[in-house]
Amino acid sequence: MNLLRLPVIRAGRTKKRHQALPSARGPEPADAPAKQGWARNPRFLVPGIIAYTGCAFCLRMLWPHALQIDDAEQVLFSQSLDWGYSHQGPLYSWMVWCVFRVFGMGLPALAAIKALVLVGVYLLHFKVARLIVGDTGKSTLSTLSLFLIAHVAAGSVWAFTHTQLLTLISLATFWTFLRLADSGRTVFYVLLGLLIGLGALAKYTHPIFVGALLGSGLSLKSFRERLLDARILLSIGLALVIVLPHGMWIMSNWREVYAAIANKARIGGGESGIAVAAAGVTAIAWNVVAFLSPLWLVLLVIFPQALRRRPSKGMAQDDRRRLLTRFLVLSLCFIVGFVLVLRATRFYIQYLQPTWILSSIWYFSRLERSAMTPGRLRVFAWVIVVGVVLGIVGVQCWRAVCSGADQALFGFSASRLDEKRVLMSFFRLHEFQSHDAEARQIKAAGFHGGTIFASDAVTAGKLRLEFPEARVLSADRPSYRPPAAKSGESVLIVWRAEVTEESPLALQALVLQHGWCWPATAAPRFTNSSLPVSAPFRVRLGYVLLEQTERAHP
Repeated sequence: MNLLRLPVIRAGRTKKRHQALPSARGPEPADAPAKQGWARNPRFLVPGIIAYTGCAFCLRMLWPHALQIDDAEQVLFSQSLDWGYSHQGPLYSWMVWCVFRVFGMGLPALAAIKALVLVGVYLLHFKVARLIVGDTGKSTLSTLSLFLIAHVAAGSVWAFTHTQLLTLISLATFWTFLRLADSGRTVFYVLLGLLIGLGALAKYTHPIFVGALLGSGLSLKSFRERLLDARILLSIGLALVIVLPHGMWIMSNWREVYAAIANKARIGGGESGIAVAAAGVTAIAWNVVAFLSPLWLVLLVIFPQALRRRPSKGMAQDDRRRLLTRFLVLSLCFIVGFVLVLRATRFYIQYLQPTWILSSIWYFSRLERSAMTPGRLRVFAWVIVVGVVLGIVGVQCWRAVCSGADQALFGFSASRLDEKRVLMSFFRLHEFQSHDAEARQIKAAGFHGGTIFASDAVTAGKLRLEFPEARVLSADRPSYRPPAAKSGESVLIVWRAEVTEESPLALQALVLQHGWCWPATAAPRFTNSSLPVSAPFRVRLGYVLLEQTERAHP
């Protein structure tokens, strides 16, 4: 008798434990069309995501000399394992340091890390959608919609590092929060604290995500009960333990960190309060539209039913959908508050990605399954295919323009456009230009290893790839100090000399700060430019070699 009752008792306990929040994995409504084709079968999703990411990785390898600012920073910071590096969190740099130690330093390792993080973003997005929407077809569509967000599908392959990692951690945090509300198990409290701490180490904008998630959770009874449980102290304590060492590093370098953030966000400008608020809010509104483009237009054309009428009784929003709606609203409110309180006039589009990447899930959670007709699904599938192809081809064409057309049309750009556009052309050209020729000229001048003082992070990263045994420092990342150089090593001081041949003052200060005499009488040398002499500005490097005898003495 007891053996017969035992399964019944366990089933009853399980049901009682989960009744705080109805599971989104229950039976799916039967009002769907008879055929939904590929949208009802997610088995192709994982191979498709891996194939797309692999293709993007291979295309990235077509430009082996391209090193943008984020990648250049990681090459620079990979010299050591520190509690902090600059105005970004150290978690991504720790990952790069580990990968470089195992597989060697180079662009393939950097691109592989980005590809793996991007795969994780897509897969976790589907997991979160499955919990919120409760429908396989709509969850698949919401994840495939990310291919229509250019910033995620194309930009993340090339430009962004910390933002991608934070997006991955944010999606994992949201999934953990939903599972915590569903089960209330202690393991999810531990995992929540771990992810919150790691998110803070990934990027300093993580408090926006955490604040919006906790605020929206406290507004709903089923989530509020979990957040007011005594075990939430375990999550808070674990997050504080993870963040504490880096927080102490920030306290000892707060001036440099704040100066870098203030310069990036243009905090505390001289304009009036109204002008600053208007500029900041305008930047937010524009970036929201730009981030969701062209996804929002495609969804409104193919699936307009999600906004034209409210969900039917069979599609009533549960607490998960209400949580997501309030989360998106609160995140936007926090972003606006950040801009208004700190008087920031510049807001980058990548700040929206960790939160508003969930907007496609919100849209499809409002869509009735009856609206997913085979014809609409077929059109949506073709739009995604076209978007993927155009995204990959478009990115490669843009890179070709940056590396090739800028050189061909450089004189036109300098003569017809304003100075800001010209300097931007220099920046793109510098990122895509190989430093092999410059490295050979510097080696011929007598430098084969030692300490390199560079004017900027891109130059520092490129020269570290050419001189892997050298110690490299950058004037625009003064808080980072790699391991001390060995005695008797020579020193190379190098800067970009496109506009002026004079070395930057920040570079001179960095050299003096590390105990070397600035060679006031030494004539600087310059590398040969790949552009014609007739070009108004030529991409080239200026450099000076120092010997041990020129070291300053106290």
